[in-house]
Amino acid sequence: MDITSILSQTPFWLINKELAHNIGRDEAFLLSDLITKFKYFGSLNQLEKIGNEYYFYATSESIENDTMFSYFQQKKLINKLIKFGLLKIKRKGIPAMLYFHIIEEKIPTYLNSSIEETSNLDIEKFEINTLNNSNSIYYNNKNKYINNNNNNIDKSSKIKEYKDIFEEARKIYKGTKRGCNTEFEVFIKHRDWKEVLPILKAAIQREIQYIEGLKKEGKFAPEYKHFKTWLNQRCWENEFLSTDNKIINETELKRKKAMIKQFYGEIE
Repeated sequence: MDITSILSQTPFWLINKELAHNIGRDEAFLLSDLITKFKYFGSLNQLEKIGNEYYFYATSESIENDTMFSYFQQKKLINKLIKFGLLKIKRKGIPAMLYFHIIEEKIPTYLNSSIEETSNLDIEKFEINTLNNSNSIYYNNKNKYINNNNNNIDKSSKIKEYKDIFEEARKIYKGTKRGCNTEFEVFIKHRDWKEVLPILKAAIQREIQYIEGLKKEGKFAPEYKHFKTWLNQRCWENEFLSTDNKIINETELKRKKAMIKQFYGEIE
């Protein structure tokens, strides 16, 4: 009996393992379902043109029926896909309905075989070519060399500064990790990496405080993730509870207080 043939006779999901590893299993699962819907409506010429892009409409109920993700799970995963630059949403109509646009050209940047082609970075990626004692700088995404003249010194030193800050965070991480340059390439795939960089070390310290605290109290403590996975899944956004159930993610707490103030004003 060929179980593969049997399973393929009914609807199934197509999920890329590398993509799931880099952006998260559930995120890849939802993206796969949305891509299927996008292609389906496209084949029926039922995509809605908004600006210069094509969108499709899907209810949370239809997505839940296909993926088993609840409304609140969908909301969280959709926001992550937007942060990854893989998805756009628009609200249109009365009552407002949610339309989705898949940014297909961005997907290959989350596959290891195509990481070198990442294009939406805030700075260009440099590598010092040490072959033959050369001081030339290689632009990965432009596939050409340029001389290391005065015009490039500022950029090169700025990148070194970014990497130094990143290295301080990488060194204290207790899980499996690779070299600074390799992990930095993973980190800068995120469009907001410059904003995250100053708080990266503090986020790692929070996680260490939480996990080591659980171990000290003799409670179950999760294993540290591979640093690449930790970066890809934006684990600096994780919230942890201390033993007295207080959130120790101060940055997130401040953000929530600001949102409450925006909608309800000052609360005494």
